[in-house]
Amino acid sequence: MMMRMVCGVAAALVFASSMIGPVAAQDVVLDTDTLKRQLTDACVVEIWRRPEMTEARDTAVRRCQCVTNKVFKDLKPEEVASVSYTRPLVGPARNAVLAALPTCGA
Repeated sequence: MMMRMVCGVAAALVFASSMIGPVAAQDVVLDTDTLKRQLTDACVVEIWRRPEMTEARDTAVRRCQCVTNKVFKDLKPEEVASVSYTRPLVGPARNAVLAALPTCGA
């Protein structure tokens, strides 16, 4: 049941993002909460797209919130602003997330 709900939420997020369209980064000033949410969302998608992390899917949101709290202060705002759950994590944000995941429970 939980798996079906998470899949439904993920599908809704992808659909919503396709309806909104891209926004130029220089036109939008994002607050800290929005940037943290973006990083958490991208982390959850990263867990779901990796077959070797199947066992982590049930706790993905909790783990990614932990990861975000650990790595957010070390990333530059523009590194986090470029993160999107519609594409895989890249660069410093990806490295930080993948390094922190093992420290954030199972």
